[in-house]
Amino acid sequence: MPRLLCILSLLALIWGLDNNRLKAAPLLQVHDRLDIEMDPVRRLDDQALVRGRVVERASGEGSAYQEVNLRIDDYEATVLTDGAGYFSSLFRIDQGTHLLSVDVSGSPSLDASHFEMADFNIAKSPLALSLDAPSELADTAGELQLRVSARSDSAGAVVEVSAYYGAAGGEMALIGAATTDSDGAATITIARANLGSPGRKRIEIRVAGNRNYDAARAAANLNITGSSVLTLRSNHSRYDYGDNVLASGRLLNGRGEAIVGAVVGIDVNSQRIGNAKTDERGDFHLDVDSEELGSGTTAMQATYSPTESWNASSKSEPVKIIIAERKPVPLSYTLAAFALTSLALLSFVGMRTRPWERWLRKTDDKNNTETLPEEDSDLPPATGLAPARPKLTSTLRRAQYYDVEGRILDAITKEAIADADIEIVGATTSNTQSAEDGAFASETLADGDYKVQVRAFSYVSEGFSVRIPHRGELRGAVVH
Repeated sequence: MPRLLCILSLLALIWGLDNNRLKAAPLLQVHDRLDIEMDPVRRLDDQALVRGRVVERASGEGSAYQEVNLRIDDYEATVLTDGAGYFSSLFRIDQGTHLLSVDVSGSPSLDASHFEMADFNIAKSPLALSLDAPSELADTAGELQLRVSARSDSAGAVVEVSAYYGAAGGEMALIGAATTDSDGAATITIARANLGSPGRKRIEIRVAGNRNYDAARAAANLNITGSSVLTLRSNHSRYDYGDNVLASGRLLNGRGEAIVGAVVGIDVNSQRIGNAKTDERGDFHLDVDSEELGSGTTAMQATYSPTESWNASSKSEPVKIIIAERKPVPLSYTLAAFALTSLALLSFVGMRTRPWERWLRKTDDKNNTETLPEEDSDLPPATGLAPARPKLTSTLRRAQYYDVEGRILDAITKEAIADADIEIVGATTSNTQSAEDGAFASETLADGDYKVQVRAFSYVSEGFSVRIPHRGELRGAVVH
């Protein structure tokens, strides 16, 4: 039998594949930006060598086999980047100023990029710009130093340099500037407060160009690593079994600033019992039932495990708490609870059935009988609707019956009346007749109040009102 089940399962799987019934999981497409880094344009005899590199901004790595469109004035060329992202092309151009533009078409996961150099002049000296910056910086560091070098024909160049900064893949903003010395060197210092939160960052050094040099750029990636300090405390050190244990604490970064919206896990004896989210002050709170922890001495610890690679995880110091042994519930509490439950149930049933009304009716009938004179004891028979007594279970539920059924009887002889007409008028209308045994049943009725008329040949008609739905008092009812 197991072998047969395996064969059937395999056949079902093959059939599903053949009919394209198995759908692939949805793909998450993450877009990254491309940057174009240009080398100085150099003259080779009567031609200009245009060379550069296409890099992915987030990683700083070259983007291989990208289609690059190069254009100088009306001359255009299309090339592919190599495995490291480099590209180059030769142009035959005249003296004077020109417009150089570079476009990369990108791909489904990489956005397109555009670079433009206006007033480009082949007669100007080529400017080589380089940037020396750390690849990582701790969030506790005081400042960031950028060392810039600008050289032309192996000699230092005096130029104005602007530093731009932003998140990798995001927009860049001007963050500093300097002028290189006669050796082409300059240092730009950026305060830690201007570097923002931890994460992957990008730095660009730009020279706008002047009468001696064309524009130039250099770039570098920077990871600002995050650290954290996590504390935990409980409102008490000892608890009775069944008490709530309040765990609270605070999550700060290395500079003492709150880490907002972070998820902190609470572990007890290396078992996760819950998570809490930090507020604008870095505080978090979690209520834990001591029954989940069990009695005895236990250790509670908070854990912060960020998903970002540049953020470091942290743990709080363990907090020891003692939970007392479980105590049995006193017998008096059990008896009191049982008595209160019984009283509530009897009260509920009493409010539903109202037995005192029947007792009051019997008392009134007895009193009326005793006060009547002996010669008037021969009273007319009682006529009309005699509701049925619903079951106890029906009184405990809400009204749920939507029809009327019962019997039509002679008020004196108690014999069944056949062919009596029963008309029920309200939100809907139902007409029916009684059977040989006097039984009748209406159709299903809508919610609302209804007037019921019962007519039979040689009898006085009877009328009464009912409400739909009911709890069973109109099932098995008798109309005299």
